[in-house]
This record gives sequence, structure tokens and C-alpha cells, in this order.
Amino acid sequence: MSLRTYPLIAHPAFIDFVTTALRERVAFEKVVLPPPHHEMPHLTSVQDIATYLGISPELGWSVITSPRRNYRQFPINKRSGGVRIISAPRTYLKVMQWWLLDVVLSNVEISDHAYGFVRGRSFVDNAKRHVGATHILNVDIRDFFPSIKRRMVEQVFINLGYEERAAVELSLLTTFDDELPQGAPTSPALANIVFQPFDIALQTLCAPFDIVYTRYADDLTFSSSERIPDQFLTEVTRLIGPAFVPNEQKTKYMGPNQRKEVTGVQIGKDGVCLSRETLNAMRGWFHSMNYVDSPSREDVDRLQGTVAMLRMIGGRGSATIIGLGDAVLKRLKPKKHADFLYLLDDLKPKSS
Repeated sequence: MSLRTYPLIAHPAFIDFVTTALRERVAFEKVVLPPPHHEMPHLTSVQDIATYLGISPELGWSVITSPRRNYRQFPINKRSGGVRIISAPRTYLKVMQWWLLDVVLSNVEISDHAYGFVRGRSFVDNAKRHVGATHILNVDIRDFFPSIKRRMVEQVFINLGYEERAAVELSLLTTFDDELPQGAPTSPALANIVFQPFDIALQTLCAPFDIVYTRYADDLTFSSSERIPDQFLTEVTRLIGPAFVPNEQKTKYMGPNQRKEVTGVQIGKDGVCLSRETLNAMRGWFHSMNYVDSPSREDVDRLQGTVAMLRMIGGRGSATIIGLGDAVLKRLKPKKHADFLYLLDDLKPKSS
């Protein structure tokens, strides 16, 4: 079980382990743990999860019988326009979903073609699979999470070996208004598991044409050194339907003489890189940050994330800008006790 749940619910076994280790002066790095096993925990109902976590069974039951009390909803603007509704689980429901993700869903093997929400894989790895291609087809799935219904999630848990009652309750625990909520920690993993049969079908479609197929969440990419047949998109639409529908406005074909991008990364003949426009924007932002005397935590975090992303992608033109970003970070980032100072800043009373 992940330690991220312990700030909210401290398991007695963990407290005993820490107490004993401190008393016997055992260095944590010398503790030998048994190898992890991948057997699914025995669950007959959601109340069993509550028992594992030390939550009262009544509270465990209430999170699925009163879903609206256990989610908060708010809109965020989409980059492409429009609004996306986020359904964020409240504390105890989120803790139970974390547990289910860590102990059950994370043990399910995900398709080699899936790169989004998979440990050890990234949007850069996804893009690299298509380096050297002269023809690329990007297909975006409309309303990916909302298209995954409760019965589809129930079937996931049945396929994992759970009895029908447990599968029904686990599906209620991880869905909201009959669909995967955008905001629940279990939704990305469940989406990948639900889509696995479609990944297999799409790869089978691609094989005779020597087309490379990858998926990053709801973004399907097909690439080839030869022209992709006209009827190929029709077959893709047929295979993923009727459960999933392509977003025609975001479906894009890129031929030999066009610039090619996959999951925001530019594809060249010999590797991946960021576009010149993106690099220039980063350079301008780094220069502007040179004039900031008192950076916020958000500024420093964004700078660190941007420089880390540049290092991960690399490619032409990135080395100079990485050096500029490092220099800005060195000047702006507090040299000592940065996290502690930020914590103190958070604890200061807010003026009314």
C-alpha cells in the first residue's frame, strides 16, 4: 500500500513498525522487506476496503450510497475551448480509491501500446515510437472518460476475478453519474484497462499495413513510411465504436511535406524535439524571470518542471535554453530550507 494514504489514516501495523525500528535503532534502508506479491486482495464488498484501511464499515458504505455528498464538482476551461467538468472525490472516498489503485489496479498489466498514465512511460516515449515516419494519422477520442460507463467498469472487476456483488460495489466506488469521473485517482488506470481490447483490435488492424500504433490516453496515433489507406480511418471508427467516437475536429493527417507532431512533441527524421515557436516562448519566459526578485513557489516549481521537460525531450536548440533555465533557477531558488520556508509561508494567517 502506498504511504500517501497515511497522512490521513495511520495503519496500526505501520505505526508499530516505525516504533519498533526506532526503539531498536534499525536503519530503515537496512530493513529487508518480503518481495511484493501480485495476488488480488479478497474483497466481497466495499466495506472490506474500509476494514483494510481502518475506516468504519458504515462510512465505507456511505461513499457509494451517497455519491453526491462525496464529490465536489467544478469547471475548468479546455485548452481547445469549451469547459470540462471535474468531479473530485472528497477525502475518505479518495483514500479508498487510492487504496484500490495501489493494491488492485496497479497490478494489472497494461498494453504495450498505451503510454498515458502508465508508470515508466511518458508522452515523449509515445512520440519516439513514430520517429522516421513519413505519414502520421492522429485520432482523438471525444469525451474519453465520460464514454466509459459503470457496467464497463463492473466488467473489469469481474474479469479480475471478483464476484458480481463485489464488482458492482467497486464499480460504484469508482464511477459517478454512471461514468468515470475526471478527478478520481482510479479513472486513468480503469480507462487503460477498459480500452485494452480496443488496443488489441487496433494493432491487429495495423499489422498488415506495417502501421505503428500507440495511444496516449484518448490520443490514438498511427504512423507509417507508406501512405495510410483512405479507408483506414473508417475501420478505426468501426472498431472503437459504438462505445467510443472520434473527435473529427481533432483528427489530423500529416503527410511527407508537413510538420509532424505527436502528443505535443515534434517528430523529425532522427529524433524528437520541441517546435521553434515553443523554444522561443520558453527562452522569452526565462529571460523575463531574470527580473523577478521574490519568486513564488509556483514560479520555482514551474521553472523546475519546464527545465526537466526540456531535458527529457532534448533535441535541437534545447541545450542553450536548458542552460538559461538552470541559471535562472540558481539565482531565484532559495538556497537553504526552501521547502520549510514555503511551508511557513503557507501557515501564515491570511488577511481578510
